[in-house]
Amino acid sequence: MTRAYLDALAASRIPDPTTVGDFCPRFESAEQVDTLQDTFNSVRVGVWKQQPPEFFQQAVIDADGTIAPTNACCKQGIDISYDGQWGYHPLVISLANTRERLYLLNRSGNRPSHEDAAG
Repeated sequence: MTRAYLDALAASRIPDPTTVGDFCPRFESAEQVDTLQDTFNSVRVGVWKQQPPEFFQQAVIDADGTIAPTNACCKQGIDISYDGQWGYHPLVISLANTRERLYLLNRSGNRPSHEDAAG
């Protein structure tokens, strides 16, 4: 696992592939993944309501894309990046103040950083 990918997810490690292999196939469509993210967002609102007033003085939203290379060139949605690596190019939206991940959009490796960022 590359350091850039782990940093983009604010993770020190990624679940064992057998765990991912068991969890990810449970989502049969992009809409189900969106529902999961919406659930996280609903819970987040409740947590934010418990914050002190100074928490709300300024919010800095960060959008960043990174190349997440992989050795498997036959996975769905994977593509070759500008520098010849097979992988994905996830777009990570975060609250920079707290490094909290707000949203993640997985894109194929050949997408430019700005694509889908405005939406």
